[in-house]
Amino acid sequence: GRGRPRQEDEAPPRRARSQPPGIRDLANEAEGNRRKNSRTHSTLKASRNYVDSKGRVVNRHVRRRQTAKMDMNRRLHVRIVGSKVRKDIWGSHVRYVVEVKRGSHAFRVQRRYSEFHLLHTALCEKYGSKVMGYSFPPKTMFPDTSSTLRDERKHGLNRYLDALSADDEIWRSKTLYRFFIPSQKSQPDIESIGTGR
Repeated sequence: GRGRPRQEDEAPPRRARSQPPGIRDLANEAEGNRRKNSRTHSTLKASRNYVDSKGRVVNRHVRRRQTAKMDMNRRLHVRIVGSKVRKDIWGSHVRYVVEVKRGSHAFRVQRRYSEFHLLHTALCEKYGSKVMGYSFPPKTMFPDTSSTLRDERKHGLNRYLDALSADDEIWRSKTLYRFFIPSQKSQPDIESIGTGR
């Protein structure tokens, strides 16, 4: 009669998913990883380089360093064009509006008198009597935000900047450059006023 089929007639059990892949699966996986790494490398390589208008391959990192060096060599044109009274938890203070031009770019930054004084101190420490001989607007005994003092300081600071600009070594120094050309992240008070295009 009909009975249970013999053991040799039974279908072989399926391999459990936890079983290690075979040699073919390992080879396919290795090939897939190689292609993935190759695409990643090509993408990274392409992102570091680009072709300029003359058909030359340029490395972006090298170009950034060259551009930064060129910017340092461009002469700054700086002028204080106004002042603003600001209030905070410590009281009122004056911020001077400085117009900065470098090549075809122009923008404005705001600096306090105390920041100009720190700049003057740093330049005196670096260049000594060369800067000490320049007339710098004196401090006042008490805080004063009157329009009269603001105008006096604006003209005095402009004369001081004119004297600095006459000395090419000082005017192209990193200390002065970083005072007027700060990073966007560290100085949110930058206001673009055009690119001269």
